[in-house]
Amino acid sequence: MYTLSPMNLIGSEKRLQLDLNTGKLVPRPTKKLFLRGPVPIDWLSKAAELPGKTLNVALAIWWLQGMTQSELFKLTRKSLSLFGIKRDAASISLKRLEGAGLIRVQRNIGQRPTISIIHLHEISIIRSQDTQPDIPE
Repeated sequence: MYTLSPMNLIGSEKRLQLDLNTGKLVPRPTKKLFLRGPVPIDWLSKAAELPGKTLNVALAIWWLQGMTQSELFKLTRKSLSLFGIKRDAASISLKRLEGAGLIRVQRNIGQRPTISIIHLHEISIIRSQDTQPDIPE
């Protein structure tokens, strides 16, 4: 049983809820984390071919993209720790993913990297536009 006191509310106010049957504060059930899809398998398979923790970083990137629902997002410590990635391994893996053409990374000194995912259909569209001959009018 929880009593309403300032000590119980510090840092845990979001984790308690009022039980309507008893009228008491009870622990809120924890929500399970999930990976929001669709996540393209061909994109993931390209990331899986890369060495080290690159696949873990790729999953962290897709998880963040799903949670932020934005094209641009910043890599967070929470996402790295969820997937068991250390900071230096994340940096190396970001360079690998960027080199493979799977993501774009904007790096600013003293800030977390800003990432955008490059979808494979975008790559094929860009390549097909580059290979088409110029037709004079």
